[in-house]
Amino acid sequence: MLQTVGQVFETLSDARTEERVVGERELVEVRAYIQDNIQGTFDILTLADLPGFTKRQFMPRFRKKIHMAPYQYAMQARVRRARDILQDATSIADALFEAGFSDQSHLTRDIRATYGLTPAWYIRQKT
Repeated sequence: MLQTVGQVFETLSDARTEERVVGERELVEVRAYIQDNIQGTFDILTLADLPGFTKRQFMPRFRKKIHMAPYQYAMQARVRRARDILQDATSIADALFEAGFSDQSHLTRDIRATYGLTPAWYIRQKT
């Protein structure tokens, strides 16, 4: 009887490990999608559907792996992209468009909140 119980626990343990690994690989696909489509909007159902999850399955897996909600991740990805562009670009408008921000005030607010600097600071550093 103990052997049977041990086999059941081993089987369940293997199934959880398999599910976690598959979930991590699929979430990498979602992250890549966000990066590749940074200028667009992200609907949670669309993101969940990419790896074939329901919204209910997707949200906790994403949070567990990435440690934030998908919306927060997308916003941070936009801010990182804008910062990178500002370090190379000649105008704030370039960063605004390429990173998918709707207007300059949102770009300025989010960059300042994340890095403590304004977009204009990055432009001035180039000159």
